[in-house]
Amino acid sequence: MAGHQRRPCGTAAAGWLIAIVALAAGGCGRGPGAIVEGLVTIGGKPVETGWIRFTPAAGDGPTAGSTIDQGRYKAAVTPGLVKVSLQGYKQVGEERPGYDPTGPLVPIMEPLMTSDDLGPAGEKTLAPGRNTLDFAL
Repeated sequence: MAGHQRRPCGTAAAGWLIAIVALAAGGCGRGPGAIVEGLVTIGGKPVETGWIRFTPAAGDGPTAGSTIDQGRYKAAVTPGLVKVSLQGYKQVGEERPGYDPTGPLVPIMEPLMTSDDLGPAGEKTLAPGRNTLDFAL
């Protein structure tokens, strides 16, 4: 086996890895995206928890969204005119699920508002790059 040459086994794998990363970084050619973040409040207080969703107004692109945590959210969205939907909740108590008196306590959540509460504020235009949208309900 004196004439046998060994190739490092990581060389081919490294080449494939570089190609995959380059393709992923290039995206799908739709141009720069938008990051939207902000604060959701009701009566001046941050919404404890909930969700926010951005749907292209023309219905021609992907829907994006985020959870709301202590009033704050942040989502990657396709730029353009979007319809905003959201739902907020507050904790009103705790309970043990089922009949196990030793089970873990889980929060009891009550809805605060729905996207129907947004009215005309529910359509926004997002530019490529960073956007800030606060919702004071």
